[in-house]
Amino acid sequence: MAAKTYQRYPAMRYHKTLAPEGKEVKTAEAAAALGDGWVRTPAAFEPGYVEQPEPEDGSPIAEARPPGKPYVPYPILRYARNGEERLFGEAEDQARDPNIWKASPADWGAGAALPVPTAEEAAASIGESLYLLNAAEATAQEMQTLQRQGASWQEAWETVREQHLFPPAEADAAPMPEREGFRAHRDLMHALGSLTMPGEKEQPE
Repeated sequence: MAAKTYQRYPAMRYHKTLAPEGKEVKTAEAAAALGDGWVRTPAAFEPGYVEQPEPEDGSPIAEARPPGKPYVPYPILRYARNGEERLFGEAEDQARDPNIWKASPADWGAGAALPVPTAEEAAASIGESLYLLNAAEATAQEMQTLQRQGASWQEAWETVREQHLFPPAEADAAPMPEREGFRAHRDLMHALGSLTMPGEKEQPE
């Protein structure tokens, strides 16, 4: 790949009042003909600006990085298989083991960093989901019965919620933490919202 060289023209020239957005000049003669007050950069209008010497035509332009090497904004995150993240500086990144730290979580493949549940955890999760669905269905049916008998929605809800949201505890079971009760209540209400009460028509999505 050929080295890049600096070319003075065509170029832009700026004037604080006549052309603050800039004006293109194609030759040195055209730039000289503009007269006084024209500068190579709008930064020259700022107090304290020190003009830098312009490179000669044809002088090589130093590459900020080797051709083909992507720009990396250090420090940068790298990722382990277990989901751990760590910041790397440039020198440390150059020395990192690519078999331990990857540039992206996707480099480990789908699901590599996701914990695999045990059989007991999977069974417990399925059991909780079935319990909440059954509780929502039973609650909806019993609430409708109470409302037909004259109870308000709130009265019906207060009457039946304890029966299904909080099942009888086993004798040796620890009491449910308050936050677990809140989560169960939230999940039950979500399940209730997805049910169609008997006699109601499903609403189109």
